[in-house]
Amino acid sequence: MSRCVAARWAHLIVRPLLLMVVCSFLAAPATAQSAADAERIQQLRVSAAGGDPEAQFQLSSELSGTGDDGQRPEADKWLRAAAERGHLQAQYQLAMSLQENCRKAANHACPEAIVLLQRAADQGLVKAGYFLGIDYHQGFYVQQDAVRSFYEFQRAAQAGHAGAAKELGVAYRDGDVVSVDLVESYKWFAFACHRWGLGGAVEGQRAYWRNRDEAAARITSAERMEAQSAVHKMLDDLAPRPLPEPGWTLGVFPPPPQPDPCDGF
Repeated sequence: MSRCVAARWAHLIVRPLLLMVVCSFLAAPATAQSAADAERIQQLRVSAAGGDPEAQFQLSSELSGTGDDGQRPEADKWLRAAAERGHLQAQYQLAMSLQENCRKAANHACPEAIVLLQRAADQGLVKAGYFLGIDYHQGFYVQQDAVRSFYEFQRAAQAGHAGAAKELGVAYRDGDVVSVDLVESYKWFAFACHRWGLGGAVEGQRAYWRNRDEAAARITSAERMEAQSAVHKMLDDLAPRPLPEPGWTLGVFPPPPQPDPCDGF
């Protein structure tokens, strides 16, 4: 056999073998990761079956994150189990899921979701109280109740929720449930501006600035100073400031620090 023919045969044999080795090497980390994921899920199943609500919630999240619709029934089962055992995030997520199902079915009554949100809000989950306030304000899935809505917004705002603070600013500006109080309106708009700056998108924060600035134009300088002192006290009472709740950030690295337009009120 000539050297040329031998080299050609060697090329035809060795090249596929090299490709197999390379592919096996590249697939090894993925296979190891898959095995680790399967082991973690199995451990969560054991803990979840034993009644651990955190494991039940984590297992539901893991199964939901696979993108496999076949896993959805089991994920829903564990989410409900965690919610029934008092897990706050599970109660909130189950409520949101139930409301989405009611929306798709054009069902304007969704009592179980309201009960779950109320439980989570009463146990301190601020965002649950905010969305409960939205539901009562708009009459979503529950009978409209402006007084109840104001109460939930007030409770969430006092805990530092920017959206709820903005709703209080609107209520005091428009005289919704409470008497018109432009100083109080400005105070809550300014507070909302600061709190949104912890994790909100820039475009959203600009809307908060506009609310604050429009309110500022309707009161005196002395009234603004009074409100500013109140805002600083509320911010100090909340210090150290908590990180933004999941879902409120853009998922990107923040830009370099810039002067906060809220600082000058």
